[in-house]
Amino acid sequence: MTTTQFAMVEELAFLIKDNLHCKHLVLSTEEALISFLQNDSRPKVVLELQPMCPYQRLLLHRLADIYGCTFSTYFTH
Repeated sequence: MTTTQFAMVEELAFLIKDNLHCKHLVLSTEEALISFLQNDSRPKVVLELQPMCPYQRLLLHRLADIYGCTFSTYFTH
């Protein structure tokens, strides 16, 4: 883990430390992300997530940064 990645992990941990719901969101999404990245049976194109509030998206964007993923936010009606 690089120094930058370590700093990002520390920042994310600080952001979720007192919020059980956000902590659960980040940890469960991290588990899904790891599973998605380790699955070699399909092309790694898109991992779709449920709609969420802006703060939750911010947290998951930070998580994606830690894993070196790119991300896009799509708005649906």
